[in-house]
Amino acid sequence: MKSKNNKLMYVSAAVLAAGAVAGVNTQNAHAAEVQKQANKNAAQKTIDQNQKDLIQTQDQLNKAQTEHDDAVRKTSDAQANVLTADSNNQSAQNVLANAQDQLKTAQDAQAKAQASYDASYENNVKSAQNNVNKANADVQTTQEQVNVQNAKQAEALNNQKGQEAALKTNTETLNKTNEEISKTQGQVEQAQKTYDDVNKAYQPVKAELDKQAKEAQDAQKAADENAKELTQAQNDLKTAQAKLNSDTEALNGAKSELSSKQKQASDLTSQRDQVAKDLQAAQTKMNTAKAELDTDKDAVVNTMVMPQVYKDTVKKWSHKTPTDDYYKEMEAASWIGWTQNEYKHNEAEKNHMVDLKHMSRADQIELNKFGIDLINQLRTQIGVDPWTFNESALDFANAIADRYVKDDWDSDANHHDSEAINELAHKYGLHSAMHRDGSFSKASQYYENMMTDRFGQTEPTYAQAQQMAKDYPNVDIHKEAYNVSLTYSHSQDDYNNRLDDMDHLKNQVYNAIKRFVFNYNEWLHAYGILSQDFFDYSAKGKNYAAISFSAKPTKDSFGFDDLQLHLSTYMNQWF
Repeated sequence: MKSKNNKLMYVSAAVLAAGAVAGVNTQNAHAAEVQKQANKNAAQKTIDQNQKDLIQTQDQLNKAQTEHDDAVRKTSDAQANVLTADSNNQSAQNVLANAQDQLKTAQDAQAKAQASYDASYENNVKSAQNNVNKANADVQTTQEQVNVQNAKQAEALNNQKGQEAALKTNTETLNKTNEEISKTQGQVEQAQKTYDDVNKAYQPVKAELDKQAKEAQDAQKAADENAKELTQAQNDLKTAQAKLNSDTEALNGAKSELSSKQKQASDLTSQRDQVAKDLQAAQTKMNTAKAELDTDKDAVVNTMVMPQVYKDTVKKWSHKTPTDDYYKEMEAASWIGWTQNEYKHNEAEKNHMVDLKHMSRADQIELNKFGIDLINQLRTQIGVDPWTFNESALDFANAIADRYVKDDWDSDANHHDSEAINELAHKYGLHSAMHRDGSFSKASQYYENMMTDRFGQTEPTYAQAQQMAKDYPNVDIHKEAYNVSLTYSHSQDDYNNRLDDMDHLKNQVYNAIKRFVFNYNEWLHAYGILSQDFFDYSAKGKNYAAISFSAKPTKDSFGFDDLQLHLSTYMNQWF
């Protein structure tokens, strides 16, 4: 099958051959329009002349055919007249012959009767007479018949004469007609010859005309097919154009998106380069601050959660006088908090040993960031401002820890070393409780929350407390979970030299904060750490905090080695 382009070229060729016959659509002709138009005009002129000659020849042929038809008709009429005359004459002859036959029959009968009479006259007179009578009657009848026949014969003779005259006339007419026929036949032959000549000359023209008409018909058929395909092509073009428009929109959108993506890629490249620089700087900083990063890592692992029931209970009893119901409800809410929060150990840090009598600044900072972060998790959950750790706060907390060691303070027996704390606060420019004589109060202080543990021991986990309750049914799990201490494994040398691992020290920090907040019988420490109730003046604004450790040089009044955790806080305007 030809392609559409080939078919269009074929139609153009047919149009050039047949001209503009039948309104052939030549809109698809592609080249040399001027030359094609000239060829078309020449072909049209030839066709017009041939058409004119054909019409003239056809007129001549029609005239000759008419003359031929008239001559044939006249000949037919003359022949019909002759045949009619012959028929009439034959009829007259037949009538005459019949009359003559009847007359002869009558005459024969008469002669027979006469002979019969002569022979039998004597013997059969009567019979003969009867026969004569009969014969006479027959003769009479016959004579009548003869008369009739004679009349008919006369009439026939007369008719014969008329017929003969008519025959003569008709013969003359026939002869004349024959002459006319002969003359007309000559004309017909001449007309036939003319017709044949014209027809002979017409046939090539007719053949050419038929050929041109067929070519024009084929061209028209091809043109119709092309028109159909052109319509289909136009529809396909519209569809393609619509798709092209859609694709163009998509392309423009893609280009726009590509441009946006390229810009993003460029921005990301710049960001990547900047990140690479920042990463290098961070890598350098990480190499010099590994302890800080480790602390941050641990803070992510260990979290502190404030139960909603604890928040609701504190809110319910805020600024109210405590009653038995208060203690029961706070104990119940605190127990939920205690069971939901548990320290997660770091096995690697168990190999990191810390000298509690000579703790490094890096170890102190790591423990402080760990502890202050836990406190701030709780403060954030109840909507108060976080505390801030800084070097000055750590110096103040270390000064308090050193004073406890110097004073060999028995915190289990005497609680806070308030006189030393007030003296140090005054030295650091903080508000302190003083008497009029300039001595410092031993009864109260404003800065320290303290937790005293036994060195080398730790409190039980919730699972361990549950097991104790199973083993000793009479044990109050709430109270014993807070007061029972379990030993952990360290060498005697470590114990004697007050060496502890970083994991356990962080566990002590975690448990101290946990007991401050989720205690079983008092919540002043909790209110102080979380800035609640009458400590709410420190809920907003800048507040500083730091943690320090001290190991009592001698055993306490109960015969234990104390490990004391000091959490020191103060407001910005006090420092």
